[in-house]
Amino acid sequence: RLALRSLEPLPTLAHPAPLPPRVAAALWAAEARSAPGSIPQLYPWNVHRNFSEDRAPLIFASQVARDVMSTALKRGQVRGMLQWHLKWFAVTAWVTRNLTTDEILATYARSLWMGRLGRSLAETARRLYGKELGELDDVELALLVGIIKNPDRYDPLRNPRRALERRNVVLQRFVEAGCLPASALPAAESVVFFPREFG
Repeated sequence: RLALRSLEPLPTLAHPAPLPPRVAAALWAAEARSAPGSIPQLYPWNVHRNFSEDRAPLIFASQVARDVMSTALKRGQVRGMLQWHLKWFAVTAWVTRNLTTDEILATYARSLWMGRLGRSLAETARRLYGKELGELDDVELALLVGIIKNPDRYDPLRNPRRALERRNVVLQRFVEAGCLPASALPAAESVVFFPREFG
């Protein structure tokens, strides 16, 4: 409570529409390396247990919290790394109690920085493929969510080889998470398709 009070006014969190199920499953597979699940609500008595035992579901909430912290930093409400981490911890818990899992995932996708490719997953899909998120096939989706890890390194227009290697890692995670049949993996990995160039 003390950490949150020092960051007031906290932003009013939007309650966005959920992502298409395939897109949500792709994010879980690529970022959390798991099948879709739920993000636990964090409270003082269970924060340590959730962070120490299974941090993967909290990746999305902690990134949403990072955006809140960036605003607080600009206001001068955070001084030093210790304050940053303690307050980020508190804001992550606050996010899990104010948004549902679907809302956290949608907020995460909407606030992603994708380098020169876009400011959100949806914007990047439109720029690279001329499609909405829900229209992407498995190969396109794997390339898109693969970029998240490092938008400069995996930019498919500047670094096509690295982007394809990363895409294939994500396709393998799709299989492990049950998003893609193992029998479809060789064909998916063999696709050499580069997104359209844009200005």
